Amino acid sequence: MIELPGLRPELQPWARRLLAQARQPYEVTSVRRSRRKQTKVYRRSLKDPEYEFPVAPPTCDCATHMDGWSWDMISTPAELRRLGMLWRSWGGIWGSDEDPIHFQGTPAMLSGMPQDERSTWGPMYIGRNDRSFIRRS
Repeated sequence: MIELPGLRPELQPWARRLLAQARQPYEVTSVRRSRRKQTKVYRRSLKDPEYEFPVAPPTCDCATHMDGWSWDMISTPAELRRLGMLWRSWGGIWGSDEDPIHFQGTPAMLSGMPQDERSTWGPMYIGRNDRSFIRRS
């Protein structure tokens, strides 16, 4: 079963459900970040003009990686868009074209899914988990 270490336990079923829908290879590159790691990523994004995506400062309540509300993953642009739109349809937040690698849970998702919907999720992929990423190829 796919687990995203550091993601809030209540969001794990949602994340597994989304990742099971992947049609292209993907790699989860970041989940929970410590304040130190968030600071490092933020500072790197400020120094590097080539840095592609926005990064929240560690002092901001919007740094959702620090609280286990979000994860980043890479895949093809079309696959990220497809999964992002699906995530949004379930009530999640997706970073769209500005931050297509960012997937974030919402408080409304914490109550879980109806039991009858859990039985229709279909097969789950088993991802590779070496503490730094999960990859499906």
